[in-house]
Amino acid sequence: MAFTSSSLLAQRKKVSFGEALKKKWVSFLTRAEHRGQKNFRLDVRNLTRDSMDLVFENGRMFVPDGPYQPFVVTRSVVLAMSGSENKDIYLKGYCGNANVGAIPPSFAGTFTTKMGSDEMVRTLTQLQAMRLDDARQMQSLVWAFTNNHGLEKIYVSDDRGKQFMEIVAMTVGKDLPNYNIKYEEPNELSNFMFTGVAQNMNARLSCDIGAVASVDVLLLDKDGKVVKCFKHLENLPVGNYQFDVEADIAGLAQGQYQLAVKSADNSYYNQVIEI
Repeated sequence: MAFTSSSLLAQRKKVSFGEALKKKWVSFLTRAEHRGQKNFRLDVRNLTRDSMDLVFENGRMFVPDGPYQPFVVTRSVVLAMSGSENKDIYLKGYCGNANVGAIPPSFAGTFTTKMGSDEMVRTLTQLQAMRLDDARQMQSLVWAFTNNHGLEKIYVSDDRGKQFMEIVAMTVGKDLPNYNIKYEEPNELSNFMFTGVAQNMNARLSCDIGAVASVDVLLLDKDGKVVKCFKHLENLPVGNYQFDVEADIAGLAQGQYQLAVKSADNSYYNQVIEI
């Protein structure tokens, strides 16, 4: 019995889904489903007679035939399979293209699969290890990789969100932006697409004031015209200041703006931002 058990353990292999496909050890059928967050159902078939632990990798993309969103796996899981076994698995993830609609329930096309960028894979793996892969910013993060959205499009409103962004910035080797934008959530009619409709902004502006001054913290359009005045502060003494902005920016069109701190005589801070 001990010899038989050892033999079985020796035959069992841990293999990535991509490697198993390449070696033609497995085949799959797919179906997108929505159960709370987006899920993806795979019917996997083990084409060998050996048992295997099949690893579904973070950052793996399932791309439909047609103008629909691919599905990006954001939580790596292992599927234990016996020889010649068929098994269903539900993968957790998010859509991988901000500009197209979700796969309709009637979709009857085929899927191909590929890995996303190394940077995305590393980041998703790190977030899962930190148990932050269910954070509300996950969809925006996937779009940052698949649609080149800047990190400023990932909205941060609480301590968990800040921790999430610190891990992301550290993993991709970028500085955290000093502002971020919250966009309107997609509804059923928009099929999980990025709305591009700005709602709120958080920002932190740091500047030196060299003489007593009254200042305005402003949002300007690209031509320097005042769009919003966030704060007016009277008679600030000389010093270094950090101005925190948490503001409603609903109704502003996408495009370039400027965050600014100005007095009647001087400009202390000016930064071009993208909304």
